Amino acid sequence: MGRFAVIPFWFFVILSINACSAPAPGDRNKPGAAAPPPVEFRAQVDKAAATVGDLITLTLSLSSEPQIAVRLPEAGSRIAGLRIVDDGEEGPKMVDNRTVQKKWYKFQPDSVGSYTIPALSVTYTDARGAQQELKSAQLFIEVKSVLKDKNAGATGEIRDIKPLQEIPWSPGQPLIYGALMVLLLFAGGVFLFYFLGKKKNQLPAPPDPAHIRAFEELEQLSREQLLERGIVREYYFRLSEIFRRYIERRFHIPAVERTTEEIMPDILNLQECGSALKAEMREILRYADLVKFARFCPDRNTSDNDYRKVVRVIEETKEAPPAGNAEHPDDPAK
Repeated sequence: MGRFAVIPFWFFVILSINACSAPAPGDRNKPGAAAPPPVEFRAQVDKAAATVGDLITLTLSLSSEPQIAVRLPEAGSRIAGLRIVDDGEEGPKMVDNRTVQKKWYKFQPDSVGSYTIPALSVTYTDARGAQQELKSAQLFIEVKSVLKDKNAGATGEIRDIKPLQEIPWSPGQPLIYGALMVLLLFAGGVFLFYFLGKKKNQLPAPPDPAHIRAFEELEQLSREQLLERGIVREYYFRLSEIFRRYIERRFHIPAVERTTEEIMPDILNLQECGSALKAEMREILRYADLVKFARFCPDRNTSDNDYRKVVRVIEETKEAPPAGNAEHPDDPAK
């Protein structure tokens, strides 16, 4: 009996020694730990059950010894029935004296059903020169509808719209709406009356008669004192231009851009002027042309006399004021 009691004791001692000498998980790189395989390959998805429209990520991971040349496979063409929306890769990079690579794909299911991602494989040559192959496990994905199951309390069918509901009618509502309508119409009328009246008041005033504008221009010419400064030719250019503008405004004859010979037929056909006035108008224009273009230089008395001729012709041919303005103040030239 004593010998049989010793056997369990030694069995317990042996187990304790083995437990103490075994490496802890994650201590493979520590001295005495079990060495990892030359190449590790793994494929995984972030979710095995999804609904239509969800994003599912497939990740391929590869860890190998630095001296072994191995690459991750291209899995895009192997994924059937799932729409790939994005992809990318990381590495290779060194982690704990091993080459680590990652490749990921994001895909989206468009219909309900079961999908299978087939086994993927990598090949490499080991340290002895032998060709090796590693395969990942097949992955299964179940895609469900976003609609709830009928057993969960939903019918899963499209429900018809609700029938029309009658709005309760109150006798006071038409009165309220009518009063609001009248108020809006009144406000609109006031606005239009004010706006149109203001716009009417802002209409530009009609231009002054041709003789008033001519007298103002002649007065401005006198204030510049061109004759006193000896600028005779410029003075006659200005005097002739003022007279031509008056003829154009008063009788609607294009006189500013035409020569004297071109203007005279129209002047001779004027019914408002007598023959003496027509002759004087021709004399004013022709004498101004002599000074402007023939370098003729008149004396001061002649220039003053020409100025008075222009004023007299304008006075004789000016447009009569309307009947309501019979007591119009004297013209500035007077």
